[in-house]
Amino acid sequence: MEQAVQLDLERCILVLGPQVAAECLSTPARPTPPALSYNMLLEAGVQKMLDTDHGVSNEEKIRKRALLVNAYELDPSFVGNVVVNSLKRTNGYTQWLEESFSTLSNHMHASTGPPANSLVDKLQALQKMGVLLIYTYYDVLLDNALGTAPILMENEEDVLNWANRSSRGILHVHGVHSKPESVCCDCVNYEQIIGGSKSGCFLKDLCKTKTVLFAGFDNEFYDPFMPKFSSTFVDTVSSGQPPLLISCLSKIPHSLAFLTLRIPQMASLERLFLPSSPSRQG
Repeated sequence: MEQAVQLDLERCILVLGPQVAAECLSTPARPTPPALSYNMLLEAGVQKMLDTDHGVSNEEKIRKRALLVNAYELDPSFVGNVVVNSLKRTNGYTQWLEESFSTLSNHMHASTGPPANSLVDKLQALQKMGVLLIYTYYDVLLDNALGTAPILMENEEDVLNWANRSSRGILHVHGVHSKPESVCCDCVNYEQIIGGSKSGCFLKDLCKTKTVLFAGFDNEFYDPFMPKFSSTFVDTVSSGQPPLLISCLSKIPHSLAFLTLRIPQMASLERLFLPSSPSRQG
């Protein structure tokens, strides 16, 4: 049995993954850039780490690569920690980010459809209706599309203005590649590093009063930090509001009715499937 749930938009936080940027940018002739994949980003980091380690034999590099690729399946943050620490020691960290995200420049002007039906227009409309936007990846493609500056966790006043809707920007909870020191892809101690900051503590309290929705993490766009983000910021016990995960982003209907959702009547909901049309049940 299913029930319809009408969301109060002014009490919603929409957490966006890189699939959202990919939907805005990619076309059949212009496929999704590899930099929008966490897996591809860390693979490039592993390769960069091995390339800059000149005192190691090729056989040892092959062994290290295999170990790190296998370790990624178990603990991506551990692999990120190894990559970041190694590249910082060899001064290759900034270059890795620059090279990885340089491919996005060729996708800046791609469009998925007429402006009236674009996903960017929908995000702007949601912001005007009170929805707060968080982005978990490191690019600034959506910021450029929306015409706003990225909001970083380290800027506490900016985070407060974002929460009060004085700013229409997107909160980049894990930093942006254009500011390498802000990027968090090696957070083994996520709760302490991200959740324990002043902005992190503020975001925890804010999420207790909001319905938190997730969109844009399907398949290759999966964010290995989402379980940590959810356990850190989404308090499903005291708030009584379980996290909702919107999947099938490409099937978002052209109206804003996609925020009227049909969900299974379950005691604990972890995943929500979005219908491809208002009349179809998902």
